[in-house]
Amino acid sequence: MTEYYRTQNNVVAFNNVTLTSSFAGNRHVIASGGMCKLSINISYTRGGGEVNSDLQLQLESSGDGVNWFPLAIDSTSTVSVITPRVWELQAPGNINILVDIAYRNMRLSVREASVTTNFGTATVDYTLSGL
Repeated sequence: MTEYYRTQNNVVAFNNVTLTSSFAGNRHVIASGGMCKLSINISYTRGGGEVNSDLQLQLESSGDGVNWFPLAIDSTSTVSVITPRVWELQAPGNINILVDIAYRNMRLSVREASVTTNFGTATVDYTLSGL
């Protein structure tokens, strides 16, 4: 029997949303059960006059859709140090992030760091794929 890789329709999580300094300001829950890849497209524009601000993206997982746990990153020397993983887009523009998933629910959050006065905007969409 042949199994076919399936891709769900593209979903817009944030459409030209004004960013804040907190991940809690812009969150979107993704029902990802049964899928294995998450492709995230980000388009980021800094606020007027800003030159050092950066967009940050965080993914969290949940088995029940209530209790959320950030994906982790490990920096290893002689001891593994586990911290929440954050992707940072350091300049305005577009980027794609491809993530392997094994979770029933995921939560996508975006914020802007190092803003002096004017927050920027972002459009974020995603596609889930799996067998």
